[in-house]
Amino acid sequence: MKKKSSTKKHNTLSAEKKAQRKEEVQKQKRKSIRKRVLIGAIAVVLLGGAATGTIVVYHDDAIMTHARTAMKSDHYRVSQAMMSYYLKRMYNTYLNYYSADTLKSSYGLDVTKPLQDQPHDEDQSWYDYLLSTTEKSVQDLLVLAEAADANGFSLTQEQKDDMEKELNAIDMSEYPDVVTKEDIRTCMEIQKKATYYNQQLQDSLENTGEEMDTYFQEHAKNYETCDYATFTFSYEAQSAQTGLYLTQEEAANYAKSLETCKDLSAFQSWVSNYYKQSDQELSQLEIQQAVEKTYQENIGYTEGSAISEWIFDENAAVGDSQIFQSESSNSFTVCLLLTQPEREEAPTVNVRHILIRSDSYASDEEAKAQAEAIYQEWKNGAQTEDSFSELAEKYSEDTAEKGLYEDVYPGEMVTSFNDWCFDDARKPGDTGIVESSYGYHILYFIQKNDTPTWKVLVNKDLISQKHQDTITGYSDTYQIKVKEKNIKDLELIQ
Repeated sequence: MKKKSSTKKHNTLSAEKKAQRKEEVQKQKRKSIRKRVLIGAIAVVLLGGAATGTIVVYHDDAIMTHARTAMKSDHYRVSQAMMSYYLKRMYNTYLNYYSADTLKSSYGLDVTKPLQDQPHDEDQSWYDYLLSTTEKSVQDLLVLAEAADANGFSLTQEQKDDMEKELNAIDMSEYPDVVTKEDIRTCMEIQKKATYYNQQLQDSLENTGEEMDTYFQEHAKNYETCDYATFTFSYEAQSAQTGLYLTQEEAANYAKSLETCKDLSAFQSWVSNYYKQSDQELSQLEIQQAVEKTYQENIGYTEGSAISEWIFDENAAVGDSQIFQSESSNSFTVCLLLTQPEREEAPTVNVRHILIRSDSYASDEEAKAQAEAIYQEWKNGAQTEDSFSELAEKYSEDTAEKGLYEDVYPGEMVTSFNDWCFDDARKPGDTGIVESSYGYHILYFIQKNDTPTWKVLVNKDLISQKHQDTITGYSDTYQIKVKEKNIKDLELIQ
C-alpha cells in the first residue's frame, strides 16, 4: 500500500501523535485479519475440512451459499446449500432403486459421466431434469410442512430418534463441502414432517358408498374390462416397395376378409390359415403361439386409443368388428369384440413378499440362492406371517412396508406374481418363490378379500382425487417464493 503524501493538516500533527495513530491503524489491521482467519477456521471445522492457505476464500463461499435463499415459505427457508442436499437425495433415489446397468440400458443414464452431458429428453439434460424435479419436490415439502404446523402436527419422539440415527449414518463425503450436518438436519426435519403428515392426511380420507357409486357412474369406462381379438397387417409404403412384403391394397383386402369373422374360433382359424399360406418357415408351434396372441383378455379402457374408444362405446356389440388403419405405422388392424365391457368383479387379495433383485447380485444364480436362503430362514423359524414380515423388513429390496400389499387386483402385478396370487387353489398361509424380470419374489398369501376389484380401484382413485384437491388447496394457501438464480448450477457429487 502506497504511503500518501503529507498535507498541511498532517503537518500540524506532532510526530508523537502521528506515530500513535499509525500504531492504532496497524492494530486494527491485525485484529481484522485475526478475526477473518478465526471465523474461517470455525467454518472449516464445522464442515470437516482442514485449515489451509485458502481458508478465507472457502469461508466466503460457504457463507454465501448458506446466505443465498433458494426458496422460502412463511416459516421455512431453504438455502442454496440445502438445495444441494436435496438434489443429491433425488439423484440417490435413482442409484438406490436401479443398478448402473439398468440406468444405462433402460434410461440412457451413464453414472460414470457428467449428468450435464447426457440428454434426458429433447429439451433437457439429466442434470436439468433432476434439478427441476428436485425444485418441485422441495416446494411440495414446504407446502406440506406449513400445513402440518397449521394443523398441529408434530413428529413423535420415535420419529425424531429414527431421524437422528439416519442423520448419524450419513457419509458427508457424498455432499459438497458447503453442506453441513445442520443443513441436512434441517432438510430432514422438513422432509420427515411433510412426509409423515402427508401419510396421516391420506389415511384420514374416507369415501361413503354414495360417493363411490356417483364416482363410478361418472368414470365407468375406467373400471370396465372386456375381451377382444385383434390382428395387424403391415404393408410397405408405396415409395419403398421391394416386393417382399404386402402392398397397401393387399393388406386392406386381407383385413376386409378377416373382418367377416364374427367369433373367436373363426377369427383364429382364419389367422392360422393365413400364417400357413404366407410364411412357410414358421413351425406349427410358432403358428399356434402367434394365433393365441390374437386373444386379448380383461383389457381396460385407454383414453385416446382408437380401438379402445370403439370397444367401450355404448353402440359396440359382441360380434362386431372394425378395421383401423394407421398411416404412421403402415398397417391395418382388425378388432373383434368378444365380450361386452363390464366392471371387474374379481376379488382382491392381500399378500406379503420379499423381493431379491437380480441386478443387485453378480449373477442370477446368486440372487436365486439368496432368495432360497431367506425362505429357508423363515421355514426354520416360527413360520408365521409376523416372522415373514420381519424378514421382509430385513431383506426385501421393495418399498412396501414389511412387504405388505393389500387389495391386490388381477393384472396389477407382474405375470408370475399375479398367477401365483390368483391360483384357484391358493389359501391363507401358502408360501413360495416365483421369478420375474425384477428378480425373485418370496411370497406369503394372507387372504382373499370380499371387496371386488372395481370397488377397490374406485375407492383408491377417489381418495387420490380428494388428496390432490387438498394439496392443491394447501398450495394456494401456503405460497412458496422461489429464487431461480440461486437454484441454477448446484454442485452435485456423482
